[in-house]
Amino acid sequence: MPLGIEVHHDACRRCTKCIRNCPTQAMKIYQGAVHVDTDLCMGCGECIRVCPWKAIEVRQDSWVTIRKNQDLLLMADPSFYVQTGSCGRTGSLQESLTRLGFEDISDYISTAFDLAALAIARQINERKRDDPPLISTYCPAVMRLIQLNHPELIDRLVGVESPLEISIDYWRQATGRTESVALIAPCPAMSQLQSLPAGRPKSNFDHVIIIRQVIRNLITEGATVDELPHSLERNGRWLTWALHGGETRHIAATMGRPLTSIVATGIRNVRDLLNELELGRLGCVEYLECRMCDQGCLGGVATSESRFMSLVRLENLNINWTLTKEERERLMELYRSDIWRFSEPIKPLEQKSLSNDIQQAMTRLKKINELYTMLPGIDCGSCGHPSCRAMATALASGEGEMTDCIFKLKERITDLSTQIFELCGKNPETPTSVGSRGQRGEVQG
Repeated sequence: MPLGIEVHHDACRRCTKCIRNCPTQAMKIYQGAVHVDTDLCMGCGECIRVCPWKAIEVRQDSWVTIRKNQDLLLMADPSFYVQTGSCGRTGSLQESLTRLGFEDISDYISTAFDLAALAIARQINERKRDDPPLISTYCPAVMRLIQLNHPELIDRLVGVESPLEISIDYWRQATGRTESVALIAPCPAMSQLQSLPAGRPKSNFDHVIIIRQVIRNLITEGATVDELPHSLERNGRWLTWALHGGETRHIAATMGRPLTSIVATGIRNVRDLLNELELGRLGCVEYLECRMCDQGCLGGVATSESRFMSLVRLENLNINWTLTKEERERLMELYRSDIWRFSEPIKPLEQKSLSNDIQQAMTRLKKINELYTMLPGIDCGSCGHPSCRAMATALASGEGEMTDCIFKLKERITDLSTQIFELCGKNPETPTSVGSRGQRGEVQG
């Protein structure tokens, strides 16, 4: 199963920083190499942030492959378009891609984001007063976290496709064209969206390349990326989805009234918020906008520019939040076509069971608990597992040895040295025993 990350084992120093910082404990070091559990990885990119050796990268296709495919369409997350430019103005990345022969479909993209905002607004308005808030589905990492660790919250996910997927569906519906599409992604979660889409059997994206790589190659090929654009300012509402709170503001503008929402960015904040929701403490809130990266998609590990500079550009854009009559009529027509709906229900991701047989599972659980009590419980990661509990589970499966724990190894070495010393004292042929007898003899004399 493809992941949103790639591990370069030749660069890895087995420092364990990645496994200790993985929020879903999807990584471990086994037999001298980092292994990633594809069923647990959510593509948050935290392992990439903390790796000092640059041994983990976002999975992507090569720029050479992208450029050779003349029929390929490039589609980017909104964070791509604010990577360059001055304060309050975006750069000319869109026009730079056009000059290199890539088609511009920004009109379809902006319409798709307006449609997503409209569909979400309608679902919020249909929500009963005492119902828990709905949750945004824009961040694939948040969706996967809910599927993994909070399956009881799946019914609170808003039933609206990612506007990135809607954009391609709308473009194909309007033009009848079927060319392959490459996504310019800001993070591993968006890269993983291409291989592991939620709510649909297959993603619209056939290839993925990261923002940083695209901008580097644009500059290498002589494209200008700092002049002012001409077309992107017509409708900048969709660009704000790259910023924390941008999605909520777009939805509120579509609703025509204030929206009671909470915006959470960063892994810890998102997890805390979901825990609060599980405890039923967010009853007065209508909507939760959650993003795994700090400041939203601007903070993705695959972006090129500082998220703070991108933030300045976005916050100072002169955006028209009012939809024209023609835009509303077109959106209502698209809304009635249901192009924005998930084609499949969002399902929980099953965790690995201890055994299909209940008795065997209970026996194995008892063994895991016994092994866990023998371990220090400090989750240092020196054994190659993200936690002592994870190591106990592996030991119960016959994977590894107790002495993989550095503290248990130290205890074992201490015991062996004590035993060796005692054996030397019992053997009359050893210098230790001779020295002991000599010392006893001197005392007696």
